[in-house]
Amino acid sequence: ESRPKVEAMLKEASAGGSAKWRHVNHPSSVVDGDDMAVSYSVVPVGPPGEQKSPGAGHSVAFGRDLRAQMTLQQRLVSAQMSMERDYWRLRNIETRYRLLFQESTEALMILDAGSERLEEANPAAFRLLGEGARRTAWTLSDSLRIDSARDLQQSLARLRSSGRPESLSLTLLDSADALSATVSLFRQENSTHFMVRLGRSPDSAPRDDERNRQQISNILVSAPDALVVTDLSGHVLTANRAFLELVQVASEEQARGESLEKWLGRSGVDLNVLIAN
Repeated sequence: ESRPKVEAMLKEASAGGSAKWRHVNHPSSVVDGDDMAVSYSVVPVGPPGEQKSPGAGHSVAFGRDLRAQMTLQQRLVSAQMSMERDYWRLRNIETRYRLLFQESTEALMILDAGSERLEEANPAAFRLLGEGARRTAWTLSDSLRIDSARDLQQSLARLRSSGRPESLSLTLLDSADALSATVSLFRQENSTHFMVRLGRSPDSAPRDDERNRQQISNILVSAPDALVVTDLSGHVLTANRAFLELVQVASEEQARGESLEKWLGRSGVDLNVLIAN
């Protein structure tokens, strides 16, 4: 594919045309090796009188080695392909967890940490709180009794300062049954949010609560994504089947108690980064 380019350059130089740079590939001397890319420009040379006559004299080809540039281009293409794969992988993960969020029988809500307004809720939450929760600028306190709303505000204030999940009991305006609530804090990009989990108190519906927990547990165990729970020092407490397959461990008992850094590429470094975050 480079030979026509060479012939064109020689023809242009012979005709006294302006020199143009053209990309030429030299075959590698190694079997299945990469071609050597060079950018050439052919310039006619010779005595002053001969240079004016087309086709007279000789030509010199000046070449620029493009291997470094080609390597950078290949890295760029590889990086782009890797980013595309990561993008679609994250899209698939988001779809799976979106499905888990929507199908969960436990009431789940995401609130803005600044205004405490509802940002997202699953169908179970709307069934529990009623259609009033769909109002614009609705907050969880709007559907609680005065004492429960006060307890919630105090819990959220402690959560903002400590970052540790809070558990408390809440009572809705139109119900006498107590609800168990767990509130946790998480950050997404530059914003902070509350994750609120609501359920019937253990005294009112212990069987339903246990069944719901078992259903969620079964989903996590069979999830296609590798999930592992560790303590604060990085030692494995429990893991699902996908994680065991990923690290090539036969059973959960073999992984339990082991440090997660055992399966990380950069021992100590990656684990410290994970725990720090």
